[in-house]
Amino acid sequence: MKAVILAAGEGKRMRPISDSIAKEMILIFGKPFMHYQLERMKEAGLSEVILVISPKKQRIQKELGNSFQGLKIKYAIQEQQTGTAEAIRQCKEYLSGEDFFLVQYGDSLTEINLVKELVTAFNSNQDTTQSFLAIRTTTDPSRSGIVKFDENGKIIGIIEKPTPEAAPSNYAVLGTYIMSTKFFDVVENEIFEYEKEQFPPQYLLGAGYKADSYIFDGQRVDLGTPADIEKAKRLIAKTEVKAIIFDADKTLYSPDTKQAYDAQFTYLEKKLNIQKSNLLAAYKNKIDSIILSESRDLRSRSREFGLSETLKSIGTTPNQNIISASIEIFWQNILTQIKFSKETSQLLGNLKKNYLLAVFSDEYKINLHAKLSKLLTTPKDYFQFILSCEDAGELKPSDSYFQAILKKSGFEPKNILIVGDSWHRDLELAKKLGFKTVLLSNNTDGEPDFCINTLEQISDILN
Repeated sequence: MKAVILAAGEGKRMRPISDSIAKEMILIFGKPFMHYQLERMKEAGLSEVILVISPKKQRIQKELGNSFQGLKIKYAIQEQQTGTAEAIRQCKEYLSGEDFFLVQYGDSLTEINLVKELVTAFNSNQDTTQSFLAIRTTTDPSRSGIVKFDENGKIIGIIEKPTPEAAPSNYAVLGTYIMSTKFFDVVENEIFEYEKEQFPPQYLLGAGYKADSYIFDGQRVDLGTPADIEKAKRLIAKTEVKAIIFDADKTLYSPDTKQAYDAQFTYLEKKLNIQKSNLLAAYKNKIDSIILSESRDLRSRSREFGLSETLKSIGTTPNQNIISASIEIFWQNILTQIKFSKETSQLLGNLKKNYLLAVFSDEYKINLHAKLSKLLTTPKDYFQFILSCEDAGELKPSDSYFQAILKKSGFEPKNILIVGDSWHRDLELAKKLGFKTVLLSNNTDGEPDFCINTLEQISDILN
């Protein structure tokens, strides 16, 4: 079967974005919205797509070319905006020899592959119908085309935007349907006028043919306004995400490091007889210089190394026993500050029912597991794997983490949602590699796919 994708509309409500790019080619997770349409056509087993565009949107042809992952693409030009029936009529020559064809609006997407579902349902009923329509229930018939059924459940008519009292049913038509090529004979002499033409299958129904239906009850987005871009991202994330990988510190929990540092340097002040404020200032300068060097070497970013270099910088010989004891004080203080979060454990418990969950962190393994155990009684019951800096072999931002995530999860980047509190450390490289990204922060930084203020908002993205 071949398909017709309608993409000739001007996209006036999408301006100013549509002034520079066709709305069907707006990037969602790094690829044009139209690609999602074509992927579904290919998955449904269709062999060829005829894309109806206007003269102003011929750039689409240059960007897509004549094939997509083996799916043939041809183009029909709709010179005048006289509606969808006229747009479909422009495809007649490409559908010669076909008995049926599928129609899909180019700016519409559903959470399931509605094209595949409709084709499958049609293949079981094609001997008894001339049209097969996707429909859904509606509470406001005045905004849609409403179907009229006969006593056998066949569709015999479509009433455009009736009042609730005049509506023949509570089922509205969607922009995905299959029609017989007899449509071209029926409308051969029709003169179409914009907003006066009928819903295309109605021309067949008016000629005495009947239609069957497929009831769709899921989520759908129509890319009509700029606000719909975010809705499209959420819908696609819902359909594609299979795993959620969390950064640890400041994402799953937020330990009070200020109190821990105060306890650590109070101990060092007593042991080394050096004023705490001087120690802290020297330590900050040394750590800042190490961070600015962007070294990902584990040793250069370890607390032991940082403290040793700090003491050397102020002319004091490092004492490893004192340094180790101060670090132990720091960690015990940190672990005391991390409190069990009932809300976080409930969130993770709900998410793990549908997604693979994991953690990736710059922390060393023993400390990371200790922190997670304060948050969750048994972290392994929630997380499929826990990646420490020792597992990755270096610190973030590092490709090693993401290659390990792909290997351990078994998924593609598009199927994985990375959640972190830092655009640079956690998310920037992930997005470049094709992962979906969520920044948990009150300050928007970089270009994450989603920004949230609380961890619980993860559920809003995926629902």
